Amino acid sequence: MDFSTTIDRLRPSPSATPRRARALHDPGREVRAGAALAAVLVLGVGGWAVVSHLDAAVVGQGVIRLADSRRVVQAPAAGIVSAVHVANGATLRAGQKVIDFTTSDALAQERALAARALGLQAEIARLEADLRGESRVPAPAGFAGLQGADQAQAQAALAAQQAQLDAERALQRSEAAVMADRSRQIAHQIDGVGERLASLRQQEALSRDELAGYQRLYEKGLSTRTRLLALQRSVADLGGAAGSSRADIARLRTQVGETRLQLQQMRNERMAAAADRLRLARTELDTVLPGWRAARAELQRMTVHAPIAGTVSATHLPVPGSVVAAGASLLEIVPDARTMAVEMRVPINEAADLRPGQAARVRMVGPGMQTLPPLDAAVTRVSADSVQDDRTGASYYVVTVRVSPAAAQAAVRSGNFAGGVRAGMPVEVMIPTQSRTALDFLLGPLLSRSGSVFAQR
Repeated sequence: MDFSTTIDRLRPSPSATPRRARALHDPGREVRAGAALAAVLVLGVGGWAVVSHLDAAVVGQGVIRLADSRRVVQAPAAGIVSAVHVANGATLRAGQKVIDFTTSDALAQERALAARALGLQAEIARLEADLRGESRVPAPAGFAGLQGADQAQAQAALAAQQAQLDAERALQRSEAAVMADRSRQIAHQIDGVGERLASLRQQEALSRDELAGYQRLYEKGLSTRTRLLALQRSVADLGGAAGSSRADIARLRTQVGETRLQLQQMRNERMAAAADRLRLARTELDTVLPGWRAARAELQRMTVHAPIAGTVSATHLPVPGSVVAAGASLLEIVPDARTMAVEMRVPINEAADLRPGQAARVRMVGPGMQTLPPLDAAVTRVSADSVQDDRTGASYYVVTVRVSPAAAQAAVRSGNFAGGVRAGMPVEVMIPTQSRTALDFLLGPLLSRSGSVFAQR
C-alpha cells in the first residue's frame, strides 16, 4: 500500500464531516457548563455570606487625654500643722504619710480608750477562763490583726491578766492546802480522842470487875463500905470520861464537815464574784468600744495620707506651725500610672447599641504611627442625653473609651515606637456593636424595609 492510498483512507468522507462538526460545537454542553459554574458561584457566595462575619461597629475620631488628672489633697479638718513628711517633686506611695496635724490631746484620749478597751477584753478572757477552770488566758478574737502600739498594749494587758489568774490560782491552792491541813489535824484529834475513849472503856471494864469483887467481899463482911463507894465513884468517872470523849469525836467530825463546807462556800463566792465582774466588764466594753473607734477615726483624720501613688506638685507646701482651714488645699499629686481615655462624638442614630463595659479598639492615626497595633480599650461612659453642637447644630452622644497604660506600653514596644503614647494624639475608635454575617449585612436593610411595608395598612 502506498502513501497516497493511506491518506485517502484517513481523509473523512464528505457525509461524516457535518455530523462530527455538530458534535464538536454542541451548544447544550456549553449551557450545562455555564449553569454548573453559575451554581458553584452562587453556592460559594452564599456560603461565604452565611459563614463570613461582617460585625457592625461604631467608628469615630477622637484625641487621647489623661483620664486621671492631678489629685488635690485637702485638709480633713481645721488644725495646726505639726509635721510635713514630703517635699515638692517627691515620689509618693499610695497610703504614705504626708502631713501630720497637732494631735497631742486626740492621741492621749485615743491611747487611754485603747488601753481601757484592750484591758477589758483581756479581763473578760481571764474571767471566762477562770469560770471554765482553765489555767491559761486565751487571746481574745479582737486582738487578731492588731499592729504597732495597739498590739503592744494588747500583749501587755494579756500578760497582766495571765499574772492575775496565776495569782488567783495560787491563792486557791493555798486556801485548799490550809483547809486540807485543818482537816488532817482534826482527823488526828479524832484518832487521839478515839484512843483515849478505848482506854477509858478498858479502864471502866476493869473497874467494874474490881467493883464486882469488892461487892461480894462487902456482902460477906470482908471489905469496908468506904472502899466499895470509892470503886463505884471510879467506875462512874470513867463512864463520864468516855461519854465526854464520844462527844469530842462528834464535835471534831462536825468541824471536818464545816471545813469542807467552808472551802466549797469560798469557791462558790469566788465564782459568783467572777460572773458578776464578767457581766460588768462586758457592759463597760460595749460602752468603751464605740468611743475608742470614734477617737481612732478622729486621730486618723489628723494624719493626711497620699490617696494615690505619684509625684508631689505643690508651689507652697504648709510648714509646721501653720494654721490650715478645713478643706484647704495642701498639695497636688500627679499620678504615676495614668490611665488614658478618648472622648468621641457618636451621632444619635448610631448610639443605640452603646453601653459602658463594651470592648473597643483604638488605632493611632498620627504621622508615623501606622505601625502601632490597635490598643484594647473599653467603653466607660455614654452620656445620659444627647448634646447639640452650637456651631453645626448636629446632635451627638459623648462616649468615653479608656485605655490602660499597660496596653499602651505593650503596643509601643511591639510597634517599636520610642516616642510613646501621649495625650493629644489623634486616634480612631471602633466599638463593635453587633455580631452579624455577610448575609445579614446584605439582606438586613431589605428585610427591615419589607417588614415596615407589610406593616402599613
